Amino acid sequence: MQVQPPPRTVRIASLTTENVSPIFLELDVQDAMETRGTFAISVLDGLSVVRSTTRGMPFHVHRLNRHIRAASSHAFFACVPLRGSLYLDQSGRHCTLARGDIGLMDSRTEYTLGMSQELDALWIRIEPEKLEARLSGISRFMAKRVDGSQGLGLIASRFIVTTASQAEVLARQQGSSIASILMDLLCSAAAADEEWPQASRTAVRNFERAKEFIDHHLADEDLGPAQIAAGVGIGTRYLSELFAKQGTTVMTWVVQRRLELVRAAIEGRCWSPGLIADVAYRHGFSNIPSFNRAFKHAFAITPRRVMNG
Repeated sequence: MQVQPPPRTVRIASLTTENVSPIFLELDVQDAMETRGTFAISVLDGLSVVRSTTRGMPFHVHRLNRHIRAASSHAFFACVPLRGSLYLDQSGRHCTLARGDIGLMDSRTEYTLGMSQELDALWIRIEPEKLEARLSGISRFMAKRVDGSQGLGLIASRFIVTTASQAEVLARQQGSSIASILMDLLCSAAAADEEWPQASRTAVRNFERAKEFIDHHLADEDLGPAQIAAGVGIGTRYLSELFAKQGTTVMTWVVQRRLELVRAAIEGRCWSPGLIADVAYRHGFSNIPSFNRAFKHAFAITPRRVMNG
């Protein structure tokens, strides 16, 4: 089935495979003929935000191998129930999400969702590479309940709910920054109560310290692996291994962080001659043509296009 982009709001009198799939991706919907639903869709810097409200009978949704084989694209989904409950089963793990909890699923692997009789929920669709770059071994967090009543889970849940309610406004202002914060919080909350062996805990701490050092020194155009490793107190080879485990390299991470911060700094601002170059220089870019190419490659849009005027 070819999934077409949906309109902003979809109201459905009887849920079926044919009318639900275009809102999310290729799925089988079962036992929902007597269930009606409203789906409000918005976009925030590449993240698709869907608020679904369904009423009727309990029903199930299945993502199957035949859907996966036929799919032209894939995504991670984060779900936050606002009312009602949801059962999630994927890759031998399962959990039940209540109000405020967060659950993750990966469209590249089969999963089953069980929806309560009345369900009001938020769904955040995220490109896989955006989460995989932030959280090593992310597959082990699928179908894992993140407690939304305390700690990082509570902070992440409330941030997702607030962001979703303001997505249209935020998209015109600091959409890139908000989307990045949302993904960072989501990954931090998912990993917060993970039980790590001592060696893995040390690696995670060193990786987090390296990311923090990078963020504090992005304006230095000479920032490189040797300086970062020295700042963290580890060797350059070990530093490279830490980033390789995240599926990236040290300098790829540095450039991506610079690009994200430049976009956040110029997004929505009025254009003026030299402004883009000035912001790029202040974030560690020394070659503007190279910066422009990297920006367009990363975001599929030119720096000028994210500005007003």
